[in-house]
Amino acid sequence: MTVGQRLFLGFVLGGVLTLLIHPSSRLLMVYSMRPDNVRSALEANPLASEPLELFPPTRVETMSEFDRFLTAYRIARRINQPTVTPAPADIIVASRFANQAGMKEPDNAYWPQFEAVLSTLANDEAKSLKAWRIATTKTGWNAGEREIIGRLWGDISARDGIDLAWQGMLALGHASHEPATLIAGKIEALSRSSLAARFYTSANAALILNGTRSFDSGNKAAAMSNFAVFGTETPQRSLHRRAIQTIRSAFPATVYKELGKPASRIARRSLQAVESWEAYIQPGQALMNTEKRRIRIESVLTACLPSGVFSAALIMAAVAMIGTLVAELFHGVLHPNSRLIYGLGVAGALFVYWQSSALLLALWVLALGLLMGLPLDVAKAAPVHWNPLNHATIRAISIIVLVLFTVWILVASAPIQYFGQNRVAPSAYVGLACVMLSMILPCAAVWARLKKRPILKTVGESLRQVGLFGALAGLAASVILAPIAIYRDARNRQLIERWIQNEPATFPVEQP
Repeated sequence: MTVGQRLFLGFVLGGVLTLLIHPSSRLLMVYSMRPDNVRSALEANPLASEPLELFPPTRVETMSEFDRFLTAYRIARRINQPTVTPAPADIIVASRFANQAGMKEPDNAYWPQFEAVLSTLANDEAKSLKAWRIATTKTGWNAGEREIIGRLWGDISARDGIDLAWQGMLALGHASHEPATLIAGKIEALSRSSLAARFYTSANAALILNGTRSFDSGNKAAAMSNFAVFGTETPQRSLHRRAIQTIRSAFPATVYKELGKPASRIARRSLQAVESWEAYIQPGQALMNTEKRRIRIESVLTACLPSGVFSAALIMAAVAMIGTLVAELFHGVLHPNSRLIYGLGVAGALFVYWQSSALLLALWVLALGLLMGLPLDVAKAAPVHWNPLNHATIRAISIIVLVLFTVWILVASAPIQYFGQNRVAPSAYVGLACVMLSMILPCAAVWARLKKRPILKTVGESLRQVGLFGALAGLAASVILAPIAIYRDARNRQLIERWIQNEPATFPVEQP
């Protein structure tokens, strides 16, 4: 080993030891080797599981703000299921809960809106319209979207023992849009019952738009306002721009005639909120979707790639140890028993076919056995000397096998299982890696004959060379990738934190 090779080996081993010892990178270096701890967090979190009940706890006074939001979310999620028809008694209990929660937050329009929808489901139109009107007098709107998602992310990272960006993306996948879906979806009949109801609907939509922290809830509020004004959720599909402006301009005037000047001003401000949302905020959703795809892919790589490459390097080190063992055990065997090797080849081919039903793979194993069993004319018990072509072949096979083992570890990791649509089973990559690794056997058989060396010794030394090069390449790659992954994951976590706090503000669009 040259001085340069010793320096490189020292750099690689020192870097790996530093990453394994340092607390900020220790868990990241072995993350792919750890069990899936996220599953237990999701199963224990009521946000991520399907609610089977509609009844909320009876004592709202003792509930925290988070528990009230979570209870409302689960009620909405249960009602939104198309196969569920809640009993009238259950709706009454849920409506009473919404009323009591509203007393705890007197400035939050969300609770009387929620009560109005539940009263509609109970066929109590007078009570529903009253709650719908009361909601317009509130000063804000909050459905607990930030609190619910933030709590879920915290639970996942606590169970996993490390805070990573992909966990935040997983939590965002459980965003609490169910209440907005319920409010917008179940209030249509009420919103068209009278001009006053249409006015209340427009005002409530503006409250949601001014208070929401998600595109989904804002879009549903805009659709709710459009339904009240135009009779359709998307007037752009049926009306020209001028017709839309004409109808919107006429609505406050109509409200002025029947409900007075203060109501007319509220109607005008409410429509302006919808127009601002559609023109300046809603287009940012396209940017969000693009960033979502990027962060999902990048967060999986930053979480698993360093540990995946490190684990693959350890596998390659095991291959090198096996090769060394074979070379040492059989270095004096000049001419192995050909019949024994043929028998092992046939047995291996039958076993592979029995396990995988892959005929071509079984034929490949049989061909390897036949090739390895061919007798040598001359064999000398001397070290094998490698020429540049031998080194190039060994390194090419080593890198391919290292990459395939890395891909196998990535595909089998928890983030890929939650986000990816795996059309190829992880075991397929293991099989392909083993097939590529077996390519060294025919190469070793040819080299043994050309160099007149014992074939088993040549096979062992070839495996050792493949394993050593792959192990060093993988360890060096993990030393380089780990700091990059830590940096990028931290940046993505900051973005996801802003995303949870206020989705539209995180993805603004350029305004004229």
